Amino acid sequence: MKTVLVCNIKMNNDSWSDGRPKFDFFKDDPIQIAFGIYRNRRFVREGEIFLKTPDLRPAIATITGISRQFLEERGVEHVEAAHRWKDIFRFESPDVVVGHNLVAFDWVILTNWLLRTLAGESFILPVVPALSDTMKRGSLMIYGPNGKWPKLKDLARELKIEVDETKLHNALYDIDLCAQCHFALEDRGF
Repeated sequence: MKTVLVCNIKMNNDSWSDGRPKFDFFKDDPIQIAFGIYRNRRFVREGEIFLKTPDLRPAIATITGISRQFLEERGVEHVEAAHRWKDIFRFESPDVVVGHNLVAFDWVILTNWLLRTLAGESFILPVVPALSDTMKRGSLMIYGPNGKWPKLKDLARELKIEVDETKLHNALYDIDLCAQCHFALEDRGF
């Protein structure tokens, strides 16, 4: 039985230059970690972890719909969130972790955040047999080895997957869309 974990994070960062965000992979923290679990391509469950972020940048609520008040009410402290994230891996034991821009962004942010948050604790980073980046795989399928990186919505459309523009950037919707792209790419040999 193959278990796939699809993940997506939202960040407390609104500093953009030339249309691209600038992140400090060693300092910036997620404000939301969302995940979906699939076994043998069937949806099992999804979840979100919101992190308390007292210094939430003002533009973040506009971009993500996540406000300081929301995080205060539903968020957990970073150490608790880190333990929850590790528990997901321990209990689900995924064969592959999937994300759109996973290798260059989400996984790097999450790994550095775990190391920072749990510094001083005796722990092992989650062990995952494989990481699968739909952005890189989609680029290979659409444009070839040196092609540009497609946005998730563009990849989905290329794979003939319906996209609801009003739901894009909602972490749980993005996870579902990314999972559909992952399985469609597998079906096409990518």
